[in-house]
Formats: sequence, structure tokens, C-alpha cells
Amino acid sequence: MAVEVCFAAASEVAKNATELSCAFVGRHISYMFKYQSHLDKLKNQVVDLENAWDRVQNEVAEAKRQVEEIEKDVEQWLNDVEQWLNDLLIWHDEVAADLVKDCCIMDGC
Repeated sequence: MAVEVCFAAASEVAKNATELSCAFVGRHISYMFKYQSHLDKLKNQVVDLENAWDRVQNEVAEAKRQVEEIEKDVEQWLNDVEQWLNDLLIWHDEVAADLVKDCCIMDGC
């Protein structure tokens, strides 16, 4: 009886561990297969953000010409987005350089 209870408990633990492992591994494998679609989505969102930043920047410039006060949160948003876009460019350049280096190692160039 005690052996059956232990076996049932161990079986349940193993089942839960397997389900969690499969979900974890499956999610990470899907990242590899969906990499390009995730990258395309990111590129589209970056373009949308750049367009919004340009639009707000133009409105702020026009407001300054008319000697209107610019809210601090608007200026902060413009600065934050500009910094984020600059960081993204640096990250992109680093990733591109790593890819070239990896390709050269594999291809022997």
C-alpha cells in the first residue's frame, strides 16, 4: 500500500515536471522558428515609434516658435525615445558584427 502511494506521488511529480519542461522548451524552440517574424514585428514597431517621435518633435518645434510652454513629460518622452532609438542602433550594430564574425568562423573567411 505504501509503495503504491509513493509510486503514485512520484508519478504525479514526474508528470508535472515533464509538462513544465515541455512548455519551457517548446516556448524557446518557437522563438527560434519565429525569430524572423518577431524581428519583422520589432522593425515595424520601431518605424511606428520613429514616426510618432518625428510628429511630436515637429509639434514641439512649432509650439516653441509660437512661444508656447512645452510640458516636461513631453520633453522627457522625446528624450527617452531618442535615447532608446540610439541604444537600439548600437545594439543592432553589435548584433550585425557578431553575425558577421560567426559567419566568418563557420565559413572560414
